[in-house]
Amino acid sequence: MGMTIGRLVIVGPGAVGSCVAAWLCEAGLDAVVHGRPGAMDRIEAEGIQHYEGKSGARTARRLRPPVLRSLAGLDEDDLLLFCTKNRGLEEAASSAAAASGARPFAISLANGIDNQEILPRHFVRRAYGVVGFNCWLDEEGRAAWQNRGPLLLGTADNSFAAELSSLAKTLSLALPTSTSRRFGDAVHSKI
Repeated sequence: MGMTIGRLVIVGPGAVGSCVAAWLCEAGLDAVVHGRPGAMDRIEAEGIQHYEGKSGARTARRLRPPVLRSLAGLDEDDLLLFCTKNRGLEEAASSAAAASGARPFAISLANGIDNQEILPRHFVRRAYGVVGFNCWLDEEGRAAWQNRGPLLLGTADNSFAAELSSLAKTLSLALPTSTSRRFGDAVHSKI
C-alpha cells in the first residue's frame, strides 16, 4: 500500500535543504520551508537562489518557496524532510514532533547513522536518506550543487517499504530518488 503525500516540509534550509526545496518547487510540488526565524525571514523576503556549481553564481535562479512558520497542524499525509546535520537533528525532531503531534512521516536527509537513533524517539513513521550529491551555501539563501541527486531512501529493517516507494516516485519528479532494501550498506559506504 502506498502513501498519499501532502505537503513536503523541508526542515532546515541549509545547503541540502535549500537545494532540495528549490528542486521541489521547480518541479511544481507542494513544498514549504521551515527553519530558524532569521532564515525564514530571509527566504520569505528574498527567496532561495541556487545554481549548478560548475556554471557559476551568475547563473543562479531565484525561487520563492512558501515559508511555514509553525509545524502545528501538520497532517499525517505531510512529509517532514529533515535537512539538518545530525548534531542539530535532536532539537529539530523534538520540536517538530511536539508541534505536529508526531503525525507526519519523517525522513532525515543527514548522512550517517546517528539519525537512526534520534528519529525513533520522536516519530513512529520514519525513514532515512543517503544524500548522493555535493552542495554548499555561498551565504544563507544561496546554494550551489554538483549533480542533481541522487537520494536513496530506506530503513535498517526495511519497514515502510510501500510508503518509501510512493515517496521516491514523488521526489523523483524533482531529483533522482530510489529506495534500497540494503540501506545499511549504502549508509556505511557513504560514511
